[in-house]
Amino acid sequence: MTIQIFIFGTGMYVTGRGTSGLGTIFPALVQYARDKPQYQLEVIFFATTQGSADICESYLSAIEKKAKDVFCRINVEVVVGVADHQITDIVTRKQQGLSLAIVAVPDRMHYPLINICADLGLHVLTVKPFVETVEQARSLIKKFKDMLKLG
Repeated sequence: MTIQIFIFGTGMYVTGRGTSGLGTIFPALVQYARDKPQYQLEVIFFATTQGSADICESYLSAIEKKAKDVFCRINVEVVVGVADHQITDIVTRKQQGLSLAIVAVPDRMHYPLINICADLGLHVLTVKPFVETVEQARSLIKKFKDMLKLG
């Protein structure tokens, strides 16, 4: 079975950028692949700039060397500089089976991205803070409850 994971952001939480570590998000996915060999992971990173994409590609090469045993079950793609409507097109075109999104972008971008992902029927995990206002949080909580999705 394939699990699709759309990751928005390529910064500190995802790749450890700006730190001496490897981040937490992608290493957790590698560990999941190691623990659950029956699953194939398809990971699509959304980077805002070519520079971010280049850093992400370099990071992925380093991780692949450390996790050769599981990297054969992780398909990775990096998409650069997409607008909201392009996100919808890309996710709709690629989405199949169990799909989820991980939102790890600057706080001000959480609400619009989570909203797009909800509209696409994705389960969503996000770094804190969830969103910037109580009203945004309430609207998203209601939307996810109504859809029976995790968000």
